[in-house]
Parts: sequence; C-alpha cells; structure tokens
Amino acid sequence: MSAKLGTLLASLLVASATKTARIGLILPYTNNGELLSGDLWKQTHCAAIIAVSHVNSKFEGVVPGMANLTSELTTLNHNTYDTGYAASPAIVSYRQMRADGGVAMVAAARSAVSMPLAQLGEIDQMPQCSYWSSSRSLSDTKLYPYCTR
Repeated sequence: MSAKLGTLLASLLVASATKTARIGLILPYTNNGELLSGDLWKQTHCAAIIAVSHVNSKFEGVVPGMANLTSELTTLNHNTYDTGYAASPAIVSYRQMRADGGVAMVAAARSAVSMPLAQLGEIDQMPQCSYWSSSRSLSDTKLYPYCTR
C-alpha cells in the first residue's frame, strides 16, 4: 500500500511542478440523480478528506513513512466531484476536475467507472488511484499505465 501511495505522490509532484498539488476526489454522491443514502458513502467521503489531511500534516499513524513520501510536497488541495455512480457523469466530473487544475484523481468506486477514467488518465498522463474498484484489469500497467488500485 505505501509503495503505491509513494508512486502516486511522486507522480503528483512531477505533474504539479510545484510543492502544491490539487487532486480530484471523484466519488459517488448520486445514483440516477438521487442522493445516495446510508452511512457507507458518507464515511467514504470523510475518509478521503481525512487522507488528504494526513498527507498535509505528514501523519504517520496510518502510513508509516508518510513524512518521507511527502517530503517534497507542502500542500495537497482537493476538490470533490460526483461520479453519479456511472461512467458518463464521472467523465463530466473528470473534465471539470481538469479545468479546475487537478493533477491527479482518486476515483472511482466501481470498476465500470474507473476504467473510462483510467483511459482518459492515460491520454492526459493523469495519475489515478482507485480506492474500491475490483477489476484485475485495472492493475494491468500496459492497459492502464497511470492507474493504481
């Protein structure tokens, strides 16, 4: 886990060309236009925001060596975007994230959503960390060279 995190953070630094980077947290808020219910999705969003906070504070309680992994990064900013739990709204969110200056993404919950985002990420050389997708093909670096899960 920490090796993949280190790779993603290193990609962030190269992509941002500064010590401050902006990432997109592309997460499901809605499904077919309806707000998702239940605590699981709220907890997922909170965990993503807490992870950004851990990177910024160089907190090592979860990922040993975080300070070393993030030594060149002074600030990690984030914007959150909705996947709509489907590829089409996730692509719209991806485009907005790029327009907002995002240099990497944490996306998405479903493999069917992560795959098209990973294809766009390859075109734009945009690192992607998928937090929940289970398709083994997303680990194929020949198919998805900028994606990790």
